[in-house]
Formats: sequence, C-alpha cells, structure tokens
Amino acid sequence: MKWTLHIPITLTTANARVVNGAHAATAAIYRRHRDACALALTVAARNAGVPTFTETADAHFRYVRLVRLYTGRQRAWDSDNLVAACKALRDACQLPRLWRGRWIPGAAIVVDDSATWSAWTYAQERAADGVAAVRIEVSEPTTAGPVSARSDER
Repeated sequence: MKWTLHIPITLTTANARVVNGAHAATAAIYRRHRDACALALTVAARNAGVPTFTETADAHFRYVRLVRLYTGRQRAWDSDNLVAACKALRDACQLPRLWRGRWIPGAAIVVDDSATWSAWTYAQERAADGVAAVRIEVSEPTTAGPVSARSDER
C-alpha cells in the first residue's frame, strides 16, 4: 500500500533556529511547529485513509518520504538543512506519547522514527501549482513485521 499526503506547511530553514536562536525561544518555536504538523498530518492521514497505529502491538514497518515543495524565489537547500528543517514534521508522524510529564501529540503514521519501525528519505522540488507545501509519501514493504534499516530498501 502507498499513500500520498499534501500538507500546506512551509518548512523554514534550520539555520535560523539552530544557530541564531536563544535556547528557550528555539524550543518553544519547535514545539509549536511540531504540534501544528501533528494536527495537519492527523487530518491529512484520516482524509487519505492511512491506517494509523494505536499501539505498538498492531504496528509494522513503514517507508516515509518527505518532499519539500518550494516556490517563487526560494531555492533548493543543501541536504543537511533539508533534514533538519523536517525534524518537527518527522517527530509529528510518530505515535502520541508522554515524555517527561508532557503529552506530545502525534499523527501515528509510524510507531516511532527509529530504524526499527521506519525508513526515511528526503527530497525537494519546485511546486507545480506555486504553493509551498510538503508531500509525504507513506508506503509499506511487501514483507510483514519490523524490518531492519539495512535490509532491502524498496
């Protein structure tokens, strides 16, 4: 099975958050962005019919490809900036969880973002319709059960 989700979120360069931000302010910005991503992903997954997980007992391995769609005068980023900019979105794909006494929302598209439960790839392309967004392609391997990240990749 394969599902494609379009999320109307503009990714921002990681340079401003990582290099130039104060720690407390940077953490708050990240949490707001992650929570907004989780909400948008939850709605998009429900609308696309993506089976989400409620617990690890019913979970299995998935491939996820995140594609940044940029527009106008924007340009392609280098690979490390692209991966860093997708961190909140990647975290929002996981099961909702309690961490250090704080509830973290998640879309439950994957159990977690470890190599045991998911494999991630990143790409970017100019948006054909002129609207900045992120395309998320979720697919399942042909074999059942968790698969090591070192096994056959698609």
